[in-house]
Amino acid sequence: MASPTVTWKRGSTFAALVTYAPGAGDPATLESVLVESSVMDHARQRYPLTVEMLPGYLTFNVYFDGDSSDWTPGTAALDYRCSLGNVVFYSTTARFTIEAQITL
Repeated sequence: MASPTVTWKRGSTFAALVTYAPGAGDPATLESVLVESSVMDHARQRYPLTVEMLPGYLTFNVYFDGDSSDWTPGTAALDYRCSLGNVVFYSTTARFTIEAQITL
């Protein structure tokens, strides 16, 4: 079954609430885990995101603290880099479509 297509208009606020679901052998929570993320637009330009861990360390807010109106339309991607001590692991890559805004 194909994943649903997610579209997002550039120039809009880019923000999400992310829920951590640990797998077998993963840390039970993200306490003491450094979580970093970026969006990579269709032109392969990367935009660092701000990550705010919420109480309980199972959810966090992620957002772009800037103007996204120049992000290149097309397929974009993001993932999460997590590090705990000397151990680094990455989430799967999520892809979405950036659409150009019509009204300026």
